[in-house]
Amino acid sequence: MAQLIRARKKIRAAIGLSSAHVQRLEDRRLMSATPVSTPFHAAPFTPGQTIEAEDFDNGGEGVAYHDTTLKNLGGSTYRPGESVDVQAGGSNGQNVGFTAAGEWLNYTVNVPVAGQFTLQASVANAASGGAFHGAVGGINVTGSMAVPNTGNWQVYKTVTSSTFSLSAGQQVLHIALDRNASVPAVGNFDWFKLVAIPPVVKPASKPFGGASLPIVQKIEAENFDLGGEGLAYHDSTAANLGGAAYRPGEAVDLQSGGASSNGYYIGYTAAGEWLTYTISIPETGKYVLAGRVACIANGASFHATFDGAVSTGSLAITKGPTWTSWHTALSNAVTLTAGTHVMRISIDHNASGIPSAGNYDSFQLIETAGPASFNWKPAAAAPAPEFEGFGRMVNGKLYTFGGYTSVNPFGSTETAQVYDPATNTWTSLGTMPIPETHCGVAVDEQAGVIYFVGGLRGLYPGTPTSDVFQYDTNSNTWTQLPSLPEALSAGEAALVNGQLHYFGGNVGEERATDSNVHFVLDLSALASGNATWTSAAPLPDPRDHFSSVVLNGQIYTFAGEVGHDTLHLQQTDSYRYDPVADTWTPFADIPIPRSHAESSTFLWNGKIIVAGGQVDDFLATATVMEYDPAVDRWFLLPNLPVGLEGTILQATGDKLILTTGYDGLSGNATTASWVGQWPSV
Repeated sequence: MAQLIRARKKIRAAIGLSSAHVQRLEDRRLMSATPVSTPFHAAPFTPGQTIEAEDFDNGGEGVAYHDTTLKNLGGSTYRPGESVDVQAGGSNGQNVGFTAAGEWLNYTVNVPVAGQFTLQASVANAASGGAFHGAVGGINVTGSMAVPNTGNWQVYKTVTSSTFSLSAGQQVLHIALDRNASVPAVGNFDWFKLVAIPPVVKPASKPFGGASLPIVQKIEAENFDLGGEGLAYHDSTAANLGGAAYRPGEAVDLQSGGASSNGYYIGYTAAGEWLTYTISIPETGKYVLAGRVACIANGASFHATFDGAVSTGSLAITKGPTWTSWHTALSNAVTLTAGTHVMRISIDHNASGIPSAGNYDSFQLIETAGPASFNWKPAAAAPAPEFEGFGRMVNGKLYTFGGYTSVNPFGSTETAQVYDPATNTWTSLGTMPIPETHCGVAVDEQAGVIYFVGGLRGLYPGTPTSDVFQYDTNSNTWTQLPSLPEALSAGEAALVNGQLHYFGGNVGEERATDSNVHFVLDLSALASGNATWTSAAPLPDPRDHFSSVVLNGQIYTFAGEVGHDTLHLQQTDSYRYDPVADTWTPFADIPIPRSHAESSTFLWNGKIIVAGGQVDDFLATATVMEYDPAVDRWFLLPNLPVGLEGTILQATGDKLILTTGYDGLSGNATTASWVGQWPSV
């Protein structure tokens, strides 16, 4: 043992420690935790329960309370040993009196459910000026509460705080005495009570038609929910300034006419107004809001929220020439779950210099689909600039023909060429006998033949023709076929089971009048020399510059415009033609009206793709849309690299070939080309 002690001394000396620096473990003392107050009745008080003022927590001075005197001046024996001044009186035989500013009392409470509360207190004073507050977690939740002059120290009055929030769980209600009355006391306190405020359940607006509006259809702006001012909508004027009788008794400013989609639209809008629509989302996904809006000045904007949570962000309204020059405003994509939602359209800003936030025609939610991006890469430029040319894919190569080269003045080209994506090269095919622009085009890819029907020859406005030609990609030769019964342009052609169809377009020299004619040529009769065009069921809606494809033996046609040189109204209507039944049937309208996308429409994996084109006010768009016949719905795909109208976009395998077109602004066509990647399926 002596050896061990000597060894310890040597170690201490070596490291410079004396015995005074070394403590035994058993000499150390553990500090006690900060004392806390505990419930007087063992269990915490709960909301709605009367908290007698004299039933403050256990824990003593500085822990459960603070009193400025060392003994109970009230003389009651209810809480022996405590210095809080408890006296006889009050509703329960005891109260806290002889109070002074700076004193406080704690009461442990348990809040079962978070919510809104008020604090009630039964107080008395023979003078005015006393004040106190309630705090939880060190935060003054009640604000200052005055103790009124009740005329007598034992005549009590109940005072109530403003509303405050409490979280769920056990917590301490701290009653702090802030200010004495004109007599040297804050007041007498009989009891306190936490009162839960029932949550306000706002009545829900109800769908205008009795059922949630399906987003696969246009949501007409005038079909806002039922419920009236402050519930289904907010309008800053008490009467319908628009004068339309569609929703009598409502204050929303409805107008009629103006080429609106359903005959009515909302006008006389102002920042701060809003409308709600109960809608049905078919499946969880990312959606883009498309709003058909109009204004004569820039600066107006709006946004949409869903169930008060998800927001689209701001959508700007583009300036147009009139109050009913409708444009499509597109939002960012938002994620929405399947089921019923309430969509609120909130009007954010008035336009610059005018007291209006624009007119509103309709809304539609479009689900996004496809890859995140097509990863567009530059490709070999086309041999010459062109737009509104013809382009079709045949056996993996892109054949392009004709088109305009510039605007003001117009130029046109009679050249044909082919692009080989395998080598990224263009090859000239010489000149062509067909009209430079506005032919209906159909393809027999198996035979390697392209058909051109009608069209315009020469510079704008051009000369319409009834000529029909066949181009053989195998031999680079042209053959003229029987002419149409009349000169037509800007219609569409389709090949189904050996039958060449032509329908719609502009009539003769008139580039403003649209036709709904439908002619059919039996190609099997060419060999005998007896082939002639016959009439079939007319296109339901006359139009020009629309798109079409053949899918499963039927012709799908959609979009386009009405009154090319005058009205220039972009269309959304879609129809499917059954050659066997000779009937047209509607299918889902395309959500974004467009035209001039005839050569940027094609089939991919059993779905219809349409890209770019011309939208309102001659503007070019970069949007790409997909129609899925299995669900009768349109989807948004990733955009083109630039907005182009009269462009050419076709697909081969997993490649997208985009070339030429017009940006709608510069006055010149482009030679630029791109290749995009579509993941294989």
